[in-house]
Amino acid sequence: MIFTKKKKEREIDGYWNILVVDDEEEVHSITSIVLKNFIFKNRKVKLYDTYNIEDTKKILSSDIEFSLIFLDIVMESDNAGLVITKFIREDLNNFITRIILRTGQPGNAPEQKIIIDYDINDYKEKTELTATKLTTSVVSSLRSYQELLKIKDHEKILEQEVNEGILRLRKKDKQLQHQERLCQNVEIINMLAHQWRQPLNDIVMNINNMILDIELDDINKDIFKDTSGLILEKSQILTDQIDGFLSHYKPDEKRIDVSLGELFDKVLTLVDYRVVENNIDIQKEYDKNFIIHTYESEVEQIVVHLINNAIDAYSKKTDLSKNLSLLCKSNEQRLVISVADEAGGISDEIIDEIFDPYFTTKDEKSGTGLGLYMSRLLVEKHLNGHLDVFNKDKGCIAELTLEIEDYSHG
Repeated sequence: MIFTKKKKEREIDGYWNILVVDDEEEVHSITSIVLKNFIFKNRKVKLYDTYNIEDTKKILSSDIEFSLIFLDIVMESDNAGLVITKFIREDLNNFITRIILRTGQPGNAPEQKIIIDYDINDYKEKTELTATKLTTSVVSSLRSYQELLKIKDHEKILEQEVNEGILRLRKKDKQLQHQERLCQNVEIINMLAHQWRQPLNDIVMNINNMILDIELDDINKDIFKDTSGLILEKSQILTDQIDGFLSHYKPDEKRIDVSLGELFDKVLTLVDYRVVENNIDIQKEYDKNFIIHTYESEVEQIVVHLINNAIDAYSKKTDLSKNLSLLCKSNEQRLVISVADEAGGISDEIIDEIFDPYFTTKDEKSGTGLGLYMSRLLVEKHLNGHLDVFNKDKGCIAELTLEIEDYSHG
């Protein structure tokens, strides 16, 4: 007696889910017979059967991921297959599953536009689908399905990388904003120190005089009263300066109407000590009655920074007349606020880098390289405008441009 060794069954890696949609039972049976032993990429076929639109929509809306659908065009209606195709592509937003349309009525062939628009893989008459042709169509469709899955996976990876990149940029922006706030705090302290020096000296001097009069027993009530009044007056100046700085650096929650006169008066008050200290001559040209509907402290903050930059440009130019212009012009489309100096301009080698974070021409104690970067960020994201710096004539011009729709003439 001869014993034959039982052939080991081939191990498979899974199944291709294929849906057969047809109202003829015979079509389901033939498809099942032809694909019974079909294996592609070490995976067998698992067939699912539906016979009408309603049942097909239900199974397509389930968690089953179909690789391929054999879809009869004519079932309970002449366009049933096209109704299902539209449901797959538009309602389910499924552009991965492959679709092969089949019909026993050649006169009901879909238009070429429908085949292209709904990404239909193939169109076959049922009499054409021999075992060989059916198998060939399945292989072609499954290959296409695999390639689309790869593309989808790559899209997910790219989307994830983009999202991660966006999160990193947002985190970086928050860090930069935090650093800029710290820099602003230092700037406030420096400005207050300059602004307070003279009033504090006056207060200390008057108090010392009052103490000296007490020690010498030379007290004059009228003089004491006048001196006390001067001390109170100087103290009020310090209080007003604190309020002014806090108002300037506190972000606005909503837009308000403010005239250019009011706006620039506050700006010039904030930079006054530097203007005097550096012997700067400021030329002003703007309509004081022009009304801006905007975030006041943000515009103030930017213009103050631009003026300070212009003053800094003169720090190493002792042989120049220190002229600075503050101009504002408008047309039907936009409002332009300009700060111009005559300090020689910015080198062509670095002018394209001045808005980069951490780029500065100042020493480490004087600059962080965040001022212009954060100013442009504030203008573009909050004020719906743009900020530009360029060389012209004897120096440099910084222009803050805002859309005119937010402005009116008072």
